[in-house]
Amino acid sequence: MQSDQRRRLEAVRLASALAKRGVDSSSVVESTCAIGPAVIADGAGWVVAVEHERHALAVAHLWAESHGVDHLHLVTDVNAEVIARRTRYFARATTVWGYADNVLVEAHRAEHEPDRNVPVSHEHFASLIADCGVDVVREHGVLSGEVLGLEICRVVDDPTSPDGVRLEIGVGVHDRETFRLVHGAVATGEQLMDVARTVSEIRKDPAAQHPLARLALERRLRSRLLASPNLVGATRLSVAEPPVVRTNVKDAVPCVAMGVRADGSKVVVACTSIADLDVVSFGADARDRLAGDAELVVVSLPGNVTPSIRRLGEMLQRPATFCELEAHGD
Repeated sequence: MQSDQRRRLEAVRLASALAKRGVDSSSVVESTCAIGPAVIADGAGWVVAVEHERHALAVAHLWAESHGVDHLHLVTDVNAEVIARRTRYFARATTVWGYADNVLVEAHRAEHEPDRNVPVSHEHFASLIADCGVDVVREHGVLSGEVLGLEICRVVDDPTSPDGVRLEIGVGVHDRETFRLVHGAVATGEQLMDVARTVSEIRKDPAAQHPLARLALERRLRSRLLASPNLVGATRLSVAEPPVVRTNVKDAVPCVAMGVRADGSKVVVACTSIADLDVVSFGADARDRLAGDAELVVVSLPGNVTPSIRRLGEMLQRPATFCELEAHGD
């Protein structure tokens, strides 16, 4: 369905749903928003996310501010429960809704991802990965290895192997499968070291145009901060889990680090490599899961922290600070 057509249909649907809630149609003022139809009714703002749903919460807040709306209502059918959880980090009162038989139904706030330890059988590979000069990363129960922020190996279950587990080498699931077909099912430390050396040479070069140099730049940026935490005013930083599970290595998804400053105060760092409106709520979500009393610092590449992103950081109940850095350096 064409975007304009869907916007019109969703505008009609919203008007009908508001009427069912007893909203006087004469009090409704139609508006427009970058993500879909919007109205102001009884002093509250309503926005329906029709497109760019990933940025729905951020765009809706920017719209609400520009229209002087104190109470924001966001209607979406994409990740509504996670968005509902993230509304509580903003100072503006916000409610997330979905539809059930064309009736507005408030979305429940999702709980944070539960803590998942890496299985003991997988942990046995941690020393091998580290001995090969690869950074050991544990996220949501998954053990993997990164070189300058790029995942090059992962431990997975394998019911056909004697131990029920194996180490796979490669960048992403398809590359790991190709590596197995070419080199055999049992990955060796020597193979991992060879891959690590190749990837390291590529990712150390700021002028490199190789595809491996462009992947996971947000994690390349984080790897720089881990080596030089003083760049964000910290004395120590370590890898921290993101608030949601990363589904692949190719998409530009923010990553997280956590540490302390010289005075002992905690800091949570959210790294992104793009001008990402979602990074503020993502970072606030990470802080809430890891350490609610920590300072939140959002770090991106030069030129990516736009005025809109800075304003979103100011809208938080506990505002974020920002830093722009090159992914390569030191």
